[in-house]
Amino acid sequence: MFLKILAALAGLGGGWAGLRAAFTSKGSIDEWTSLGPLDAAPVDTPEQRSVTVTERLGWLERSVEKEIWMRRDGDGAVMVFSAACPHEACAVQKDANAPGFVCLCHHSHFGPDGALLDGPALRGLDTLEHRLENGVLWARYQKFKKQLRAKEVVS
Repeated sequence: MFLKILAALAGLGGGWAGLRAAFTSKGSIDEWTSLGPLDAAPVDTPEQRSVTVTERLGWLERSVEKEIWMRRDGDGAVMVFSAACPHEACAVQKDANAPGFVCLCHHSHFGPDGALLDGPALRGLDTLEHRLENGVLWARYQKFKKQLRAKEVVS
């Protein structure tokens, strides 16, 4: 029954593709998720991790996999970034030619600390709030609006 109702609602806005597009562009995410033991993370080398979180659009929700970058410095400092470029939300990769990150879609470049170096992006990589509990690193994954100078959560 639920699927019939969902299918009928989706039919109003372009079918399943329209529903998926609405989630992708407007759905919100705000969830704490485990990144695993901190001592397993390499020192001074960014590491990409996948997390499964719940994306919500009104009363609808779905599980989605998102990518993050984390970096643990030799002095113990930890940085956690969303892997979504703040320009158009394309996936950000480690830069093969420099110590930072690059978005291959539109060629925005970011330093190892996530700071914007150049490109069409208007801000640096979006940092994620994080905490350490009993040796396990947790991050608060949030989705942020793209193409803005200041980081703003999608609500």
